[in-house]
Formats: sequence, C-alpha cells, structure tokens
Amino acid sequence: FKSVDFTNVWSKVLTTKIELFLIVGLVTSIIISLNIYLAYKRRPFYVPTSIELNGVERIRAQIEPILRLVFGGLFLAITYFAGTSGALYWREWLLFKNSTSFGVKDPQFNLDISFFAFSLPFYQALIGWAISTLVLATLASAAVHYLYGGIRPQSVGEKTTVAARVQLSVLFGLIVLVKAVAYWFDRYQLALKNDRLITG
Repeated sequence: FKSVDFTNVWSKVLTTKIELFLIVGLVTSIIISLNIYLAYKRRPFYVPTSIELNGVERIRAQIEPILRLVFGGLFLAITYFAGTSGALYWREWLLFKNSTSFGVKDPQFNLDISFFAFSLPFYQALIGWAISTLVLATLASAAVHYLYGGIRPQSVGEKTTVAARVQLSVLFGLIVLVKAVAYWFDRYQLALKNDRLITG
C-alpha cells in the first residue's frame, strides 16, 4: 500500500475491522449476557431435589461462590468470538456505507442496481448476525434455567416455570420474526441467481 501511496486504504480497513470488532462483540455480548442475567434473576427460590439432578446441584454449588468471575469470563469470551466474526464483514459494511447510485433500475424489483451490489450483502450479514445471536441467547438462557431449576425434565408436575416459558417464548418468537425478514430479503437474491430455472 505504501509503494503505491495508498496507506490510507490500509488504515481505513484496519480501523473498520477494529470498530466492527468492538461494536459487534459488545452488542452481541450484552444481548446474550442480559438474557443470562434475566434467567438467573427469575430462577425459582425453591428447587426440588432428586437423584437425577444431583450432578446439576453439584455444578450449581461450584459456580455460586465464583458467580461474578464466571459471568465476567463469559462476557469477555463472547465479546472476543463475536467481535472476531463481526470484523470479517468489513467489506460489506464499507460497501454499504459508501454506496452510490448506478442510475439503472432492476426490471424485476424496480430497484437501483446499487441495492444488489452494496446494500443487500450488508442486510444479509446483519440478519445472519441477528439470528445467530438470538439462537445463542436462547441456548444460554435455557442452560441457566435448567441449571437453577427453571426447566425440570424429570419433574412429575410442571416441567418449566412461568419465567422460563415467557423468556424462551419471546426469544423463539424473535428468531421466527428475524427468519421471516430473512426470507423477505432472500427474494432479492433471486435477481442474482443464474441457473436452468431462474435467470437473473
């Protein structure tokens, strides 16, 4: 880059990757950690004991004294892995941020061609991030509810508490909603498809 006097391009790519790492990592970690915290705060005060849950009780007893440390470690780990994944989409973000009109409209959707070149890849990346974050938040919440007695598969009566059902239902609903948005944007991808059935 220096040999062709384009060091500003290198620095722009680097700063964009750092910004995406921090933003995506922190936002993802906050969403998942918030759901973990809500699942912990809504745990039942009394958890019936059983032979099948002895292993869970031991894990719970080991975690309780170092709960803050475990929660902080999870927050940092999620931030790192989510931020690393988010930094990979620097190209989509820069194309979206610096998009310009082509002045030519697509005959099928009546949209400027720039939408398919600049905006659509970013929207699809954003939707993919949202779905993966919600799925991880759901799995983490279910694990905490199970660990603290909110989900009891071995129980004779109700196998889940009201708090667990509400939280997991909301998360499942959000996943379905975002998936519906993904299907909506997938139709635009057909304009770029080229095979025997569809020619874009």
